[in-house]
Amino acid sequence: AERMNLLLAALLALSAPRAQAESDAPSRKEFFANLRKAETRQEPDERLEYYGRAIKAWTPDAGAALLAVCHFGRGQAYFDRGEFKQAEPDLTKALNGDPRNARAYFLRGRVHLKEGRGAKAALDLAEFVGLQPEEIDGLLFLGEAQRRTGRTEEAFKTYERAGRLEPADYRPVLGMGQTQMAVKDWRQAVRSLDRSDGLARGRAPEVFIERAVCRAALADLEGAVKDYGAGLALYSATLDLLARAPNQRVLLAETQDAAGRAHYGRGRVLETLFARARALADYTEGCRLGHAPSCRRAAEPRKKAVATPSDDTGERIYAN
Repeated sequence: AERMNLLLAALLALSAPRAQAESDAPSRKEFFANLRKAETRQEPDERLEYYGRAIKAWTPDAGAALLAVCHFGRGQAYFDRGEFKQAEPDLTKALNGDPRNARAYFLRGRVHLKEGRGAKAALDLAEFVGLQPEEIDGLLFLGEAQRRTGRTEEAFKTYERAGRLEPADYRPVLGMGQTQMAVKDWRQAVRSLDRSDGLARGRAPEVFIERAVCRAALADLEGAVKDYGAGLALYSATLDLLARAPNQRVLLAETQDAAGRAHYGRGRVLETLFARARALADYTEGCRLGHAPSCRRAAEPRKKAVATPSDDTGERIYAN
């Protein structure tokens, strides 16, 4: 009886791997099928679905590297849907499985920026720049993260590096101007923004809006209104195009947010100029675009005295 028990145990031990492999086979097949589907889809919703199915079907014999690929794919799909909090855990798992995934650092850095975590964003974006030193977008977002955390000298150097990489690109010079704004060097910022506008050939709305803020800070309120108008016209045209473009949710939301803040800024300047009806129209449009301070201002546009031109209008607008 004892020998029979030992033989039975041996047979069970030999058959266990085969039985396990047979039970895993359908799961492996499902994993690869869903991975292939995910990688051929363009819509974020479909990529999210199939990467999710692949992750559920994954087995260790498929390899940790492919699991990291799935987590990255799902994280990118969440990002493209504008669901940044959901994207972050997947991007982190992707990096745990593949620490040299430059794109995962880039997207997670942008998530940190959107969530107000500038220091963490700078770390991730620096990793991206180290892996992809010729990619200008990494330098631009790194400069933004450094600027937001008060590391202005580092931001200047990062934007200078980006400018050397792409001398005809208006964005590094815009970043320089924004950094000068951060330290309230308004006149130098205007000069940088003029240069940026020249490179952009008058087609970059953010350049006009930032220059409007500078003009307001310098008490050039009429000039500020003019620049706000030019920038808002470009934002309006961009929003019309993005509303009809597929898979542009993040860019559409970012543009709506920027346009909402611009309407608020022009409204504040118009209040200073005692053009209350026009200011209210700007607050109303800013509110429609989802800008909460505009909504509050639209509800009670006259609840307190308006500022005078000497009240650092630009600095107040810039702070908002």
